[in-house]
Amino acid sequence: MRPGNEKPLEAYASETLSLDQLGISKHYSYADYLRWPFKEQVELIRGIIQKTNLPAPYIHQETSARLIRELEAYFEHWEGEVLFAPFHVRLPDPEGSAEDASIFNVIQPDLCVISDPAKINDHGYTGAPDLIIEVLSQESAYKEMGLKFHLYEEHGVKEYWLVDPLEEMVDVYTLKNGRYTGARPSADDEVCSVRFPGLKLNVKELFKGIRPFSGNIVHEPALAYGPDITSLEQLDFSKLYSYADYFRWKFEERVELIKGFIHKMSPAPSPKHQIVSGNLLCHIHTHFKHKACQALIAPLDVRLPDSKKKTDDSAIYTVVQPDLCILCDSSKIDERGVVGAPDLIIEVLSPHNSKKDTHLKFDLYEENGVKEYWIADPLLKTIRLYTLHDRKYTDPDTFTEEDEIRSVLFPELKFHLGEVFV
Repeated sequence: MRPGNEKPLEAYASETLSLDQLGISKHYSYADYLRWPFKEQVELIRGIIQKTNLPAPYIHQETSARLIRELEAYFEHWEGEVLFAPFHVRLPDPEGSAEDASIFNVIQPDLCVISDPAKINDHGYTGAPDLIIEVLSQESAYKEMGLKFHLYEEHGVKEYWLVDPLEEMVDVYTLKNGRYTGARPSADDEVCSVRFPGLKLNVKELFKGIRPFSGNIVHEPALAYGPDITSLEQLDFSKLYSYADYFRWKFEERVELIKGFIHKMSPAPSPKHQIVSGNLLCHIHTHFKHKACQALIAPLDVRLPDSKKKTDDSAIYTVVQPDLCILCDSSKIDERGVVGAPDLIIEVLSPHNSKKDTHLKFDLYEENGVKEYWIADPLLKTIRLYTLHDRKYTDPDTFTEEDEIRSVLFPELKFHLGEVFV
């Protein structure tokens, strides 16, 4: 059990139930942030609300997954932690208090490296990580290259990487005398960390094969479905919705559709959830490197057509975001996510999602032909492995931290769970 897992000491006021109740131009603190149970993914930068991106496209996800694998491999025997979004990092003002009401910066970096695990609790991390990596997209470029660049510099983040999958470039910034100095890869396309000299990354290998890919590239829906929905409060939770409806929801709160019904997702996962997810991804992504199958991580929309296999947006009533999945048919990938059942899905339990993952999603994945389903429990330090036989999941094989887990679908995929539940 990590220290500091207590809840905030104060009740700050009544809860805010909708983002629309907030003044986008007003200043808020982390004390305010804690009162926002609408679970929409937002950041605070100097007290101003910044919306985070919708589920990331394939190119962002694959780049992030490869970076996680490289960092996990390097830091395997190091006492620090590699963590990835969604994960809260709170940056107190350099001369200010670390009290909730005095913190005005709450961010969710794509990846970060933390050398002092004692500062991690169930709400995230307080202080400047040693290394932050942001993967650019068209929607996020201004924030990462402008707002966050200056924020990280001011708060003493010792090293900052900006990764651009479209331009296939990596810029490395290191802090010297309170200011960032930048460098691009050397002539042999190798990125070298200054903070961690042994951490090196081949840029050509990082982006190799990501773009273009053989999937179905869909830039926009075929139909104009109607006006955008900008608030979750505009929706009726008793009604059925399709992916055509889902596509219009611009409020950015993370939700899933299961057989047409809206299911809110948990707030930013706990550090324990993210550490387990990252360790699993590291082993799995390493195994599938240079293979046809690919490992993908949340947030990524997986659309599951009904039994008639109609893939029109208006005919799809299930859109989920598994923690991890393995997909061997690249034709199921488009720029909006995945269409069809992945070959293997892994869900990492948290107190907020256990019933959904063990019941609703269990039945859903079984019905839609997900060949193998793993349920990882960070508290019990177990993984239950289910395999599909005659359209039904067999009784699970349960693996503990003392065991080596081996996939039934991919027999060469095996690793010791003691390296996952650390």
